[in-house]
Amino acid sequence: MRAIIDNSCCFSLLSTEGQIGFARAVTDYVTFFYLTDVYVDEKWQRQGLGSWMIDCVQEFVESMPYLRRSLLLTSKGSSGGFYEKTMKMGPLPEPLRALSWRGPGGQV
Repeated sequence: MRAIIDNSCCFSLLSTEGQIGFARAVTDYVTFFYLTDVYVDEKWQRQGLGSWMIDCVQEFVESMPYLRRSLLLTSKGSSGGFYEKTMKMGPLPEPLRALSWRGPGGQV
């Protein structure tokens, strides 16, 4: 876990109770930005905090002048519409397609 966080661009939501939200990005800060691990504690959901955190993420993304693409993978029917609006994202255009390989660490 420490290596994952140390090698990522991380965003946190904090309260007097501690960390209540988190978003992590894998990026080279120049050409790509992959958003993953977005989380807001259930007790703090539906208060606009997650939206505010993602607004901050998007502000950071837009500060990278050479960035070519930001990516996010979601399951169909999930909150994709939220990210389309908040992060100005849309489906990958044809003929692009997402490919994946499940490495040894992904065999659970």
